[in-house]
Amino acid sequence: MRKVCLMFFLVITLSACQVQINVLPSNSEIKIAIATDLHLLSDQLFDYDPETMDAYVSGDGRLVFYTSEIMDAFGAQLSVEKPDVLIISGDLTHNGEKKSHEVLSKKLKAVENEGIRVLVVPGNHDIENFLARSLENDKWVTTDTIVAKDFERFYKEFGYADALERDPNGLSYVSELSADLWALMIDSNRYRIGMPTGSGEITEASLEWIESILVKAQEAGVEVFSVMHHNLLIHSPSNYIGNTLNNYEEVVELYDQFDVRLNFSGHIHAQGIVHSETEKPIYDVVTSSISISPIQYGWVTYQKDKGFEYNTRQVDVQAWAVENEKTDLNLLNFRDYARDSFKALSYGRTLETLTELALYDAEMNELLASSMSEVNAYYFPGHIASERERFLASEGVLQWMSKSEPQRTRHYVEFMLQEKLISPIYLKLQTNN
Repeated sequence: MRKVCLMFFLVITLSACQVQINVLPSNSEIKIAIATDLHLLSDQLFDYDPETMDAYVSGDGRLVFYTSEIMDAFGAQLSVEKPDVLIISGDLTHNGEKKSHEVLSKKLKAVENEGIRVLVVPGNHDIENFLARSLENDKWVTTDTIVAKDFERFYKEFGYADALERDPNGLSYVSELSADLWALMIDSNRYRIGMPTGSGEITEASLEWIESILVKAQEAGVEVFSVMHHNLLIHSPSNYIGNTLNNYEEVVELYDQFDVRLNFSGHIHAQGIVHSETEKPIYDVVTSSISISPIQYGWVTYQKDKGFEYNTRQVDVQAWAVENEKTDLNLLNFRDYARDSFKALSYGRTLETLTELALYDAEMNELLASSMSEVNAYYFPGHIASERERFLASEGVLQWMSKSEPQRTRHYVEFMLQEKLISPIYLKLQTNN
């Protein structure tokens, strides 16, 4: 595949705002940090004592009331690691609160001021979210949310103002990272159906726009990868409705036609890598939520002759807390706090469900809940495959398997260890011919 070798500065004027970006020359090594599902909640929207924070951890394990600190620690870490680009694939805010968008846009500006280009797309929590709330006197009350034009206004410096081209049908755009590589940033949300519960889909009009971009990329000899909030492929056969694009097969067909082999997504909060069954595989890489233990993000390097390499890194919140002289003990011991909070939540929710089902006695329910909390702690960051044998040999699992009925045991093991046996967190993908 021929590649065009160019080095220049691109200046675009949009709404009287001038943005200057550096398009890297051909064969540059590009370093990209990828984060998703920040779910940032502005600290202006809650007013309770920090000692009670444990009671307000989100139902899926998001450390909602520490998201501002997580983002600050992440920004400080990026200022040292110096990626060329930071990409955030949706659910920037907790539930689309206007105040949260205001706060996050300022934090992203601080990242950009470090010389790091920032690109974002919205997730299903970010726009037209009727669940936008603030916490006042331990009660949730309605607060302002935003619509699509507000999102573009808040984040115009983070992809929209310097876009190579914009989708006239919505909030998708394409960014030129180098003479060899474009990032196709796709808004996969379905609006006006009751956010944030809406599933993802790319409209026919946007698909036509995407095809036009891929034609131009092919003519220019550049490689394209895409980013969207919803998953491009099925990661869990029993839990993909509402997570995977409704029309994913149509998108896969288009990508296969134009040799797009890599997509990054979020939404399900769990680390995973799957690929299509096409002759040349198309990979969908989900990065786990940065607001859930172990506070993880993706790190990608790309070079024309070497392709993509992806692995994960963790935000060291407690090191940031020490350096900034924080006094909150949770922040100072954040690694253990985040993990213990996640396991306790998983244990409690599993125990509640098993008790309602009334399939086992109380002792068995506790063993099952303990096993599930342990497996989830490794599943969400993408380590369950490497921890399989240790999990099977743990005392709780051995007791549980010795006490339970064989058929039920087999069913539950299949659910926990096969359904959750996700791909490694490292990917090396040679996409060039």
